Amino acid sequence: MLCLATFSAAAAEAVAVPVTTIAALDVARYMGTWYEIAKYPNRFQRNCVADTQADYRLLDDGTVQVTNRCRMQGGDINEAQGVARQVG
Repeated sequence: MLCLATFSAAAAEAVAVPVTTIAALDVARYMGTWYEIAKYPNRFQRNCVADTQADYRLLDDGTVQVTNRCRMQGGDINEAQGVARQVG
């Protein structure tokens, strides 16, 4: 019970740190395939068990094609595609 009270008190005193952005993004350096080495749990990958990766490809109009994929417990590959654009 004491541990619970201690953790609760510490969490109540936590201060949010302001988020800062970078001055500029070199989109070309971001392109390619990125492999997951660790993660925070999230709703859209809750059934992924291995081989999680994201592939970024720069399109002619300046947007980025994003393909996320992972291996599910039964061995099937789960894949989602989208398009991203730089804002700001």
